[in-house]
Amino acid sequence: MFTKKFLICIFALVILILSCSCSFADDDEWICSNCGTKNNANFCTNCGNKRPEEIICPNCGEKYSLSSGIRFCGKCGAKLQSDTIGAQKYEGEGFNTPEEAVLYYLNGLKNFDIEQMLKAFAWETKIKRLSVEKFYDRMGAYIRFRGNMPSKNKFLFSVNINQSRADIINEIYRAVDFYIIGKNEGNSAMVSFNQLKRYEEIKTFVQNPMWNKIEKISKLSNIKFLSPDDVLKNKFNEKSLKRFYESLAKSTGYYCADEVVNIFAIADVEDEKLIYVPTVARYGNKWYIISNYSLLSGFLNLPAEYHAFFCGKELAF
Repeated sequence: MFTKKFLICIFALVILILSCSCSFADDDEWICSNCGTKNNANFCTNCGNKRPEEIICPNCGEKYSLSSGIRFCGKCGAKLQSDTIGAQKYEGEGFNTPEEAVLYYLNGLKNFDIEQMLKAFAWETKIKRLSVEKFYDRMGAYIRFRGNMPSKNKFLFSVNINQSRADIINEIYRAVDFYIIGKNEGNSAMVSFNQLKRYEEIKTFVQNPMWNKIEKISKLSNIKFLSPDDVLKNKFNEKSLKRFYESLAKSTGYYCADEVVNIFAIADVEDEKLIYVPTVARYGNKWYIISNYSLLSGFLNLPAEYHAFFCGKELAF
C-alpha cells in the first residue's frame, strides 16, 4: 500500500513535469510557412506541413537550430522574431558556379518542374542587395510593376519579391506558348483567342495535337556552355566586344553583386536546339540566376518572348 505522503509526492511531480512541458512547448512555437498556423508539434495541426529545423536570420541569412532558443543573431545582432521561424523563402541555397545554377534551371525545365526552375533565382538576396537608387539612376525613371519599390518594410519587401517572381513566371509562360504555337499567324492551327467563336472551333483548338509538342522538352540533353567571346567574335568587331564587357562590368554595381556574368547555354532537344542566355550573379560565395535577360541576349537580338528559353530548328539570332 502506498502511503498518503508518497501519493502526494507523485502527484506534485506529475504537475511539475506537465508545467515544464508546457513552457518548453511555448519556447518551441513555430509558424507554418504553408498556412500561417502557430504550432508546437512536429507537424502543422492545420495542414500537416513539417516543422522547420532551423531559424534563419531575416537580415543576414545566418542559420540556427530551432532548439537553440536563440533570440538575437550572433552574426549581425538582428532580433530573431517568432514570425521568422518557418517564414517562406523562395530562393534555393545557391550554387558553386554560374553553370551549376543554369544546369539546375534547365533540368527543372526538362523535368517540367517550374518550382525547381524558380529556385535557381536570387529572390530574397537580390531584393535585399538591390540599390533602388542605382536602379532609378540607370533607368532614369520609376518603372511600374517591376519589383523596384524601396523595401521600407516586410510587406514591401515581400511585394517586390513576388512581383519579380511573377515577371519570371510570365517569361516562362511566354516561352512555352511561343514554342508550342509559334509566331506564324497564317497557320490555321494557330488561331488567336478572338477567332474562337463557335464551340466546334474551341474544341478543335483545345484538342489540337500541337499541345503535345511540349513533351519534346523532356528529351533535353547534351548541355554545353559557350563564352561570350565564342558567341560574339564572328558577329562583332573588337570595339563592340569591348563595349559589351564594359557594360557587363557596370551591371555588377547595378545588381549590387560581387560578380556578374552572362551565360550562353545550348542543348539538344531531338532534332532541335535549345538556348538559354541569362544573367548570373555571385553574392558572397554563391551564384544565382538574377534575370532571364542578359546583355549577351541583347547583343544577339534574342526576342523578349524567348528570354526564358528558345527551342527550334533554327536559332533565333
